[in-house]
Amino acid sequence: MLTPQEEAKLINLQDRNLQWMSSKKNHKKCGKYLDVEHLASKCDRLLHTDYVRRHNEVARRIHRTLAKELGVKNIKKVERYKIDDRKFTKNGWISYDMSIHTEKKVQFNRPDIIVADKRKNRITIVEIGITSQPNVTSASR
Repeated sequence: MLTPQEEAKLINLQDRNLQWMSSKKNHKKCGKYLDVEHLASKCDRLLHTDYVRRHNEVARRIHRTLAKELGVKNIKKVERYKIDDRKFTKNGWISYDMSIHTEKKVQFNRPDIIVADKRKNRITIVEIGITSQPNVTSASR
């Protein structure tokens, strides 16, 4: 595990490497200043392609792990695992990207993953957010 200081040093090193490798200091897809933070989470042109793909890959891996813990049968290897909208077992169910029906209208009611575990009498809601270090505070709100 890296300390925040070690991570900052590595990010600065990555930024320098990006600048050294590229003769242009701007991102060729959007024209903005090119650094690791921009590529990781700030480029508007990557928002609906690369960032969504990265989010869905993380969601797939987390969903697979939670489904396995819940007792879903025939779990495939990570590379071939497909997420179903909802899977049921004798121990409960797990859903992906489904709305929660509430009495009051809620603006954001479509969490990434919901796990209902009958053994523990618990419902767990998982919302995945992938961001860069400077944005962690605002993303966790």
